[in-house]
Amino acid sequence: MRRPALLLGLLGWLLGSLLPGAALAHPAGLVRVAVTCSGTELRVGVRSPGEPVDPPSVSGCTAVGSPRTGAGDEWTWRTWECPEGLEGVALDLAAVDPSGARVAVELRRDGAVHSLLVDPRAGPWPIPTDRPASGPLLTSFVRLGILHILGGVDHLLFIAGLLFLVTGPRRLLLTLTAFTLGHSVTLAVCALGGPSPAPAPAEAWIAGSIVLLGRELLRQEPERTGRGRHPGVLAALFGLVHGFGFAGALQQVGLPPTSTLWALGGFNLGVEVGQILFVAAVGMLAWLTSRWLGGTARRGRLVTAWLLGVAGSYWLVDRVLALG
Repeated sequence: MRRPALLLGLLGWLLGSLLPGAALAHPAGLVRVAVTCSGTELRVGVRSPGEPVDPPSVSGCTAVGSPRTGAGDEWTWRTWECPEGLEGVALDLAAVDPSGARVAVELRRDGAVHSLLVDPRAGPWPIPTDRPASGPLLTSFVRLGILHILGGVDHLLFIAGLLFLVTGPRRLLLTLTAFTLGHSVTLAVCALGGPSPAPAPAEAWIAGSIVLLGRELLRQEPERTGRGRHPGVLAALFGLVHGFGFAGALQQVGLPPTSTLWALGGFNLGVEVGQILFVAAVGMLAWLTSRWLGGTARRGRLVTAWLLGVAGSYWLVDRVLALG
């Protein structure tokens, strides 16, 4: 048994080393664009989580001066004059995010603030002449939540571990529900202005929770875990930690001040939809493996435990070193 375990450990460490994106696990922040309308004048700003970029160009308008960086912030601004008005005026968002990820746009107009998530691959984004509806905003944040959870390798690996923590559909449902409630609480508290840790320590805590779950899978049989160690409480506590990671993603995007509950609810719903899709995929894979290859639940539990321990340790060391 020691040799396969050692091979699993080396494989997990190698995968962690070859996937630099997995070290962060949760996707970096979106590109943010701010647009302020004042008569025939537009003031356009951009903030990128990567290398600084110039504000997007505006069709039908004339640039006034050169791009300028705001004092004491990470935004770059440019002013545009639109003599024909804002009808038909559009922003080239593909220029600020060529990767094709969604761009968080904040539109200030007539004393109101509207927030939207825009797909730059859909072509130039026309500035809406009327108040944007809440429906597209809700849909955008649901989609953002799904993309965030499916891009969070560490979170998905933790959920895979929870599937082996207990036996029986009822206990499994209660355990996953407790985890969901835990991260929903911290997500809501942090997103609505409550206290929240810095992103780097939160990511280190998440890595630590993955290591602890792997240890739990190795030292306890599912039946004993289900009876004596209250897996629902354990999952809820770990969920509180993972909620800080989700909150960090929302803080990077920015919640719309006029539709905070819509955006928060949509993002949380998207996270849950992504979790359900992942659990269904893992369950189907486990069923097919058992049916075709004769795999056992104990073997799958052992493999998952080692992956949790090795990958979690790699992320933990990497993130703790990043704190310094």
